[in-house]
Amino acid sequence: MKAIYHKLVKTLKQATYDTIHHHPTLSVEAIAEQMGMSASYLYRSATLDPDTDGPDASGVRFPLKQLIPLTRVTGDYQVLDLIEFTLGRIAIPLPQPGKGSTTDMQTKALNAVVEFGDLIREINFSITDGNISEEDRRRIEREGREAVQSIMVLLQSIEIK
Repeated sequence: MKAIYHKLVKTLKQATYDTIHHHPTLSVEAIAEQMGMSASYLYRSATLDPDTDGPDASGVRFPLKQLIPLTRVTGDYQVLDLIEFTLGRIAIPLPQPGKGSTTDMQTKALNAVVEFGDLIREINFSITDGNISEEDRRRIEREGREAVQSIMVLLQSIEIK
């Protein structure tokens, strides 16, 4: 079987551009307003940067201090995911702490096993031809995140007395 690897397909600038310009329901102006910044600056921060893309580029650098507000406003984590991937890490959403009965914990444990089974099924399906397509990779990644998240939900429900 061929070596399986994943290549980086976006730059931080591209991910920032997509987050700002391709939101399904929010315009750039609405995002800027909710972030408390000017729309023109937000537009320019997602375009080519003169420091890195040549002297004719008209953009500016996106301010790092605005990354968290941008992510909160848009609910789009692709910039953070790209940073994590580049560093060989992944981010998993943390569940809300809860108090669960033993029955609730058993249900969550069973759900974690089911999610892990879904991950293994997806991997098995994807490698049958010896090649993992981009679509296969997206499905495996989704199932993997769901499996890890279900384990985190289970662990978060354990009440320490």
